[in-house]
Amino acid sequence: MKKNILITAGGTATAWHISKTIRDKLSQYFKVFICDINEKEYVASSINADFFLQVPKIGSENYYEYMLNIIKLYKIDIIIPLIDSDLHYFSSDNIDLKKLRVISTAPSKHLLNTFYNKRSISAFCSEIGVDVPKEISYKNINPNDEYFIKPLNGFGSRGAKKIFGKEILENKNFYKNFIIQELCEKPEVTIEIFYKSKQKYSYIIRERIETKTGVSTKAKFIQDSEIDSILKVIFEKVNLPRTSCIQFMKKNNKWVLTDFNLRLCAGTALSSAIGWDLVYAFLIDLIGIDDPFLYLNKPNTIKKVVRVYQEIVME
Repeated sequence: MKKNILITAGGTATAWHISKTIRDKLSQYFKVFICDINEKEYVASSINADFFLQVPKIGSENYYEYMLNIIKLYKIDIIIPLIDSDLHYFSSDNIDLKKLRVISTAPSKHLLNTFYNKRSISAFCSEIGVDVPKEISYKNINPNDEYFIKPLNGFGSRGAKKIFGKEILENKNFYKNFIIQELCEKPEVTIEIFYKSKQKYSYIIRERIETKTGVSTKAKFIQDSEIDSILKVIFEKVNLPRTSCIQFMKKNNKWVLTDFNLRLCAGTALSSAIGWDLVYAFLIDLIGIDDPFLYLNKPNTIKKVVRVYQEIVME
């Protein structure tokens, strides 16, 4: 019998990649439900869905109850939350989901609380011995220096940018809403991770050559022994969900962790293109039909991948 799988944030590149993978390779195992705040005609992934559902904005009144009713009504077996706020609503140990015997691919509530925002992520990583960019306190801001700011609860690089200290000093609420860090240098890399246990995992290192709206559109796949060593520390200290992604940049010629996402990332299809198919491995692991590591094949040589956009005429 097919599993009813609900994918949130249907308008994201991640939702497109997951739903297309199911449509092309695993349609005999899943019935796909996709939800988004936009109408079906404006959500590309809706063409891959068996059912499309327009839902209220995350955080709106009764949002959680609305989603829970959908899960009950359509007898959802698996939910894949793709927005950070949805991860918190539908953690893997959510009591309401457990009562309904629904599997959530989100992390546990404990891990989500540990990684609550960008500041808590940096604090935790520092505690376990992983270098992060130095946070600059408000009193140490120089109006003529440049800094890098990120919304404390941001995602997808929205609102993250370089900014002069003068603009920070003109707004005393900056520190409440943003984390202010020293500038780092390129290269910038994303590490995509499939994690089963401290001993069983796979990852791939993707250098971000070009990005658009925070998503990589040109990438180079590399190997790096320093990153390998850092990841060993993380895997030993953190019980990760099945999929996650970490970003690094350089500071004083050393890798520093700049972001840590406890979910699939929007650039995952770039890795799938070279044979390290995280989404396929993730999906078959959910239903236990094969060994997921068979589909996580790293290239022996440096590979480069570029992304182009596809035009879809919607009804």
